[in-house]
Amino acid sequence: MESLRTMTLVLLHPLPLDGSIWDNELRALGSPCVAPTLYDLGDTLEEWAGGVLDLCGSGPLVLVGNSVGGSCALEICSAGDRECSAHRFGGVQAGGASGHGVPGSGHAVRAH
Repeated sequence: MESLRTMTLVLLHPLPLDGSIWDNELRALGSPCVAPTLYDLGDTLEEWAGGVLDLCGSGPLVLVGNSVGGSCALEICSAGDRECSAHRFGGVQAGGASGHGVPGSGHAVRAH
């Protein structure tokens, strides 16, 4: 099992806010932790998910998302090309714009 120290914590914001809502958490948690502003990464959930993956490099991710941030997190999970070891989503429905949700799950929360 991967150590939490080798994972990147990704904090994903709700609409209409931006990544700055996580400033206190970023200061408290340090690295490796990111809180991107999704709108800067594109116009769709798929583009946001791809942008987050590009930003985070190749290691495993811990995803935390609220509202549209949680939908983006589900999109990252469904891409299937990255280990996502833990997730916490609030106010999210499985099956975002791509319609596929989390494979094998009717839930918005999945952990490995």
